[in-house]
Amino acid sequence: MKKYSLVAFVLMLGLSIQAQFAITYNSKTGAISSIINPNDKNRMNWIFSSADSIPTYQKEVQDWGMGKYSIATESGAWTIPIDKSINNNSATLHYKTKHLDVDVKRIEEGKYFIETYHFRNTTGKVITIDSLSIYSPLNDNYPDSKTCATNRCNVHLWAALNSSYINAIRMDGVGPHLGLVFTKGAMASYSIENRGVNGGGNYKSSNTRGTILLNMPTMTLKPNEEYTVQWKLFWHNGWDDFFVIAKTMGFVRVVADKYVMNQNESVKVKLDANVKLKNKVLMLPTAQIGEHSMPIKYGDNQQTLINYLVISSPQNLIDKRIHFIVDHQQMNDPNDPRYGAYMVYDNEGDSILTNIKPLISPLDRNEGRERLGMGVFIAKWLQSNKDSSIFQSLLRYVSFVRNKLQAPDYQVFSNITHQERRHRGYNYPWVADLYLQMYKLTGQPNYIKDYYFTLQSFYKHCGYQFYAIGIPLQEGITLLKKAGLENESDSLLSDFIKMGDCLVKNSIYYPKSEVNYEQSIVAPAVLFLLELYTVTKEQKYLEEAKLQMHSLEAFSGKQPDVHLNEIAIRHWDGYWFGKRASWGETMPQYWSTLTAMAYKKYYECTSDKSFLERANRIVENNLLNFKEDGRASCAYLYPLTINGKAGKFYDPFANDQDWALFYYLQVKNTQ
Repeated sequence: MKKYSLVAFVLMLGLSIQAQFAITYNSKTGAISSIINPNDKNRMNWIFSSADSIPTYQKEVQDWGMGKYSIATESGAWTIPIDKSINNNSATLHYKTKHLDVDVKRIEEGKYFIETYHFRNTTGKVITIDSLSIYSPLNDNYPDSKTCATNRCNVHLWAALNSSYINAIRMDGVGPHLGLVFTKGAMASYSIENRGVNGGGNYKSSNTRGTILLNMPTMTLKPNEEYTVQWKLFWHNGWDDFFVIAKTMGFVRVVADKYVMNQNESVKVKLDANVKLKNKVLMLPTAQIGEHSMPIKYGDNQQTLINYLVISSPQNLIDKRIHFIVDHQQMNDPNDPRYGAYMVYDNEGDSILTNIKPLISPLDRNEGRERLGMGVFIAKWLQSNKDSSIFQSLLRYVSFVRNKLQAPDYQVFSNITHQERRHRGYNYPWVADLYLQMYKLTGQPNYIKDYYFTLQSFYKHCGYQFYAIGIPLQEGITLLKKAGLENESDSLLSDFIKMGDCLVKNSIYYPKSEVNYEQSIVAPAVLFLLELYTVTKEQKYLEEAKLQMHSLEAFSGKQPDVHLNEIAIRHWDGYWFGKRASWGETMPQYWSTLTAMAYKKYYECTSDKSFLERANRIVENNLLNFKEDGRASCAYLYPLTINGKAGKFYDPFANDQDWALFYYLQVKNTQ
């Protein structure tokens, strides 16, 4: 009897094997132009390319599978294949450069789409490749919330050598999602290009993450020696499913009890894999204060890693930060109109920033706006700590806010001149929260009234459709009632309900704000709905919060890295708030603690303790931006390079990051 392969046998029966991937190619370069799941009702293209009309900045040499390298002072790239064969989803491509032959093979096997890159030294001498990068332009950008929900993804990268991955989560959190796991070779880091370039309409500036490059480790190749990189792409239904599938490929998952620990604290690390491991449980070395990256060896000379932070203690960091703000960041010149303000601090110049005119976006580095977080944080800290000098400093600051940033009718402005292009709604709830914390601190009735009138002014000037950050709803209503201000409580609750009904009506189709779509639009919406449910017991607010929670969770990663674990993706804050004015992922960024607040409240509403654990993880990991001497940084730029400039640094400005400590105290002090 004649023997047939299983595939041939199935075809003989008249059955078809449905492709898991719909792949299109650039016929000239061999790059991939689209990756689509044929079963996806939204037909999302998970990547973008030079063939797209938007964004206009993408070049052919930056499309999926193209790449470049450098050897000492020379550089090269593979661009046009000298030989190619493309048939449906499969492709075989041969590129030739001055130093390397690059052979690329792509094939669909079962549920995987497999890409293999062979790099062979053709120079006749030993070469050291300082950088070797492959472009992977995943569709992580923000045109508008409706497009984002079903046709854009949050890209979570883990550059952990032999156990590296990409997990691209659709922005509404609903699968199928796209996974990529390295099966040969290693990824050492990643870079970003095409940030801040002209063109692209809504895709430029803050609204695009840019073009992602996957960077391989430095390597030395003998003549004719080859280095191979291979990965498998696959569809999955979320993080748990992603890790189950990844495990079948030899991937080693690393999970720590936590990623911030006190000096000499014992912390376990667990390894989960199908490969042979010498130890499945490790202990982290915690003797030295600072950031650490610990390599973990496994298999046949393979490695992965974990990144973590050792500190003296959270309380010590927070106390030192409080004193640093009061001692170094307050304007104490009585002749300066900003007298009493808490200011941006330049850690390089060891001084507050007084001349902001030459800077990009001076309003984001001025005496108002996000800097209000310092006052709110100090007022919260003083509720558990007595210090008369700090209290006097805070009183000067509150006087500055009421008399310089606010008009007599409680209208809030971004700076002391009250001159701005647009009236900024974000400022109102921050000022309101300052008064709320002052009322809790002092019990003086004028502060709870200031809270009420500030939020009344907010709704008067901004309406019910503006998704402000940090509206103190539940606590404010509670304290108004305790203060005997029943009419004010009822009036403000009526405003809150009107806003809540707008949030329910809009659902996951959020209105554009300073960024078209972002985590700090979604997180405040979820938190507001949960607090409104807590106050009113109206089930519709809880149900809507549960729905929107999927969109919020999609921003947060699971990598074993203190910079990334449970931290929401943000990639523009360093440009607007930092001294270096650099685009790129700011990980962690303090507004990720808004997610922690939403998670904590979700736990209180549902008793799902996993959300409380995740909330703790977020606020703990945000301690990265605070130093043992009380200094702070507004942004850590995580990619290796952004637009060719070095990343992996803390910006010198202490600016707006102290909101993270306020929310740390909110999450930790009320459990």
